[in-house]
Amino acid sequence: MSLIESYEQQYSTVTADITHTISKVAVSNGVEKQNNVKQADKLFEEANELLEQMELEVKEQGPKERQKYNTRVKSFKIELTKLQTDLLQEMDTALGKSSRVLSGMMQRIIQNRVMLLGVGLLVLISIILSIYFMVR
Repeated sequence: MSLIESYEQQYSTVTADITHTISKVAVSNGVEKQNNVKQADKLFEEANELLEQMELEVKEQGPKERQKYNTRVKSFKIELTKLQTDLLQEMDTALGKSSRVLSGMMQRIIQNRVMLLGVGLLVLISIILSIYFMVR
């Protein structure tokens, strides 16, 4: 097994780990989600380092082999970019859910304030009417 093939095997393992971690990001919350995102970032760094090593090794190959391995490295880069996009989409989905929850909370706060104002006005009107009829 050549060094490039060894890097390819390591890359496959790392991208499988990235895919697994992204799926964990989708179903986790809070601190666990943050830890999964950090883990995914570390795995992306590792995958990028492997790609850099592959590129260096490809440069040392003959013309025929260089063409073959350059194509593989390009496809690996495209795959890694897609995985990064998947992670960002999972993070955006979570952000959208949080935004909807906060929006709902704000609406309830406004409704509660309006209701409190209405009750306050009713109490004030009742007190004024009570004083008016007592004095009359």
